[in-house]
Amino acid sequence: MTEVSEDCVARIAYSPYAAMPSSTALVPIKAGVMQFTCHTGTGGTCRLEIHDGELQVTYTDPSGFVNNGIFRKTH
Repeated sequence: MTEVSEDCVARIAYSPYAAMPSSTALVPIKAGVMQFTCHTGTGGTCRLEIHDGELQVTYTDPSGFVNNGIFRKTH
């Protein structure tokens, strides 16, 4: 995430293939959730939301494949 506007639209930089971001997108944040097409080749979507202080990420593609991840703060 490179910036967030006053009306809660995030500018994100990402890459479905490499470690360095190659694409940017404007993604609205609605009810604490960001969801966007993150893999245009497959039509896969990414959903990010904070739940109980953790960042939960879900990738889903039209074939039914789902991959989940949770990012937690370290103390």
